[in-house]
Amino acid sequence: MNTVTQRQDIDLSGNPLHLSRPGFSIIPNQTRTEATGMGFSKADLFTIEQITSRTPLVIPEFQRGYAWREEQWAALWDDVTSVVERDAAQHYTGSVMITDAPDGEPSELIDGQQRMVTIALLLSALGDAAYPVTFRRNDVLQQCFDFHALKRAALAPAVARDRSYYARNMTKAWEYFSKKSTELDSVSVRASYVDALRHRLKLFVLTIQPEFDVHVAFETINNRGRPLSTLEKLKNRLICLASQEGNLKRSRQTTDEVHRCWKEVYASLGAGKELLADDDFLAAHATGWFRVERVADWLSTRLFDVEFSAKRSTDCDQILAYVQSLEHAAACWSLLHSPDDLPPAVAVRLRALYRTPHSASRPVLLWALIRLAHEFPKLLSEPDTDTGWGGAFCKLLWEAERFRVMVIQASGRPAHTGKADLNLSAHALAHPGTRLTTVRPDTASPPQATAAVEWASKHLHWMVDNVSDLDSGGADLFTNPKYTWSGYFSREQVQAAINDRFNKKNSSGFYGWPLARLVMLAWEERLRGTRGSVNKLRGEKFHWTDSVEHVFPQNPAPEWNESIVVSGRNKQEALAGIAGSLGNLLLLSKSFNSEVSNHPFLCKGGKDKAGRFATGSYSEMQIAKICDKWTIVEITARGIAMLQHAQNHWAFELVPSTASVDEWLPYLYGPLAERVRRGDFYHAKLNGNNVGRMVEKFKQPINLRDDKSLGKRVVAV
Repeated sequence: MNTVTQRQDIDLSGNPLHLSRPGFSIIPNQTRTEATGMGFSKADLFTIEQITSRTPLVIPEFQRGYAWREEQWAALWDDVTSVVERDAAQHYTGSVMITDAPDGEPSELIDGQQRMVTIALLLSALGDAAYPVTFRRNDVLQQCFDFHALKRAALAPAVARDRSYYARNMTKAWEYFSKKSTELDSVSVRASYVDALRHRLKLFVLTIQPEFDVHVAFETINNRGRPLSTLEKLKNRLICLASQEGNLKRSRQTTDEVHRCWKEVYASLGAGKELLADDDFLAAHATGWFRVERVADWLSTRLFDVEFSAKRSTDCDQILAYVQSLEHAAACWSLLHSPDDLPPAVAVRLRALYRTPHSASRPVLLWALIRLAHEFPKLLSEPDTDTGWGGAFCKLLWEAERFRVMVIQASGRPAHTGKADLNLSAHALAHPGTRLTTVRPDTASPPQATAAVEWASKHLHWMVDNVSDLDSGGADLFTNPKYTWSGYFSREQVQAAINDRFNKKNSSGFYGWPLARLVMLAWEERLRGTRGSVNKLRGEKFHWTDSVEHVFPQNPAPEWNESIVVSGRNKQEALAGIAGSLGNLLLLSKSFNSEVSNHPFLCKGGKDKAGRFATGSYSEMQIAKICDKWTIVEITARGIAMLQHAQNHWAFELVPSTASVDEWLPYLYGPLAERVRRGDFYHAKLNGNNVGRMVEKFKQPINLRDDKSLGKRVVAV
């Protein structure tokens, strides 16, 4: 930060530049002795001590929670360190905006709450007595602040119980500064930091007179280059429009309701383990409330230029309906990101969806939950209890997962594929009776919530594949004639994607392919069944390097020559193709170094893979239990079993379940399939006798009870 004498936008000998505006009390500087002990209206720059000794600070209930992160904490710490090391007399550190009040009376902190709260936490971490801050109607943040900044130890149980992101973030800030403080050499050094904070850091204070609307102040902040999120700017716009209402009572009621709703929106967005992004939520809600248009920056255009334009008056009823819908939607949005709070069956489906690139389906899911919450009021008050809404929502979650798996990951289509259709579905959910196809009344969304969610599920289903056969002329016959489209899933594209992965230079085959990750996780879940505990963060912890091993190594040791023989031309390509085949990729319980991963499958010395797999993940244990060798037969059989399970799991068909081994090979080995079929890497051709028997073994449930060497483990990925 620059010192105050280096600031170009403040003239200490006269008026501050660019900042004067009617309603703000900003008067040219007096002498420092004259400013001492006088109200804020007599000066523009103040120390922390001057500010906090003159007026108790109050953070209005409609303000967002504590959101500064390590980047801002570090910048403040560096500022204070710079002041101490340079022994600077003063240092400009930002500005605050407060409501005007007589000395000793509370002032609302309109802008600068993050900075003032952080400085209080830093003072406490340095061992000094911090100044109090009142969080109006926010007991959670009040308790957290009082516990850390004001050293009220009795609040420890309440702080430990709280799950709010904002409260946990405040705790992290205090811990950050506590660690920094312990690194200082002595008590005297810490005292110099306290002195710098209280007496040498200076803030530019803007006071707002009672007749001036504080929300106009926010517009000023934004115009001075402090970016606000779309959600924050929208609140200010709505209050500004409400203030234009001719009926003063109606205007005040609308303004108060906007404040109340925004408080609840912020509480919902910060209720979980992570702070949910304002604008992601706002866009998902707007997708249903309005209708997405193919124009640049459509959301801002629709909100600020069309629906809530400053150039025309807006009816208060329109504002109230919108903000109350936002409040309700934010609670639903929070649940979509908190599977632990939902019924077990819903949580399982939601976590499975989160393993896929699911962003395009979020508006549909949000509006489905909004509809269900209106029909089942206990959904929001008791979200962990299924009162009749869970079945329909689970079906929609599964269809959303199926769409992302089959269309985006298996078929290799762009991530935005189907987004326009999904947006239309969200809009129809928000507006019962809306048709997906204009000429077909039977595509309209139903008025009853569960029926509407089931309707949305069916729409998603037919978006994947809607072709049952071909007519005599070769045209598509639609499975559901309501929808005159073929669907986005394509077997040909899946085969092309597989061939492309195997044909690339330094091919890794299925290894590294997001689709293979999902197939392996689904296979592991099948083997686990109802045993053990569910690793809820499995998708988040998965990493190819640590979570997956090639059973037949990428760089096999000589001992492997007895199991898989690769010779002749293109030997390296063949080795890579076999190692990268789906059936050769194994989900691990823990990672191992590369030397261990090159060990043979079985050997007399005991340093083999089979012995290590015996106490690993369920996938590892299955191989250790049913395989006494690892050849191209086992790799192929396991790959077929995994693909068959994937087809059943996501209800699609690449190859009929009754197909011959030959028909599966192109989907397992790509262009290497023909060499595998004719037995180039085995002593015989692959067929139903050698491969088919192993497929059936892999498809059987794993039985751990008759083998004490196979302990119960849950894969950690």
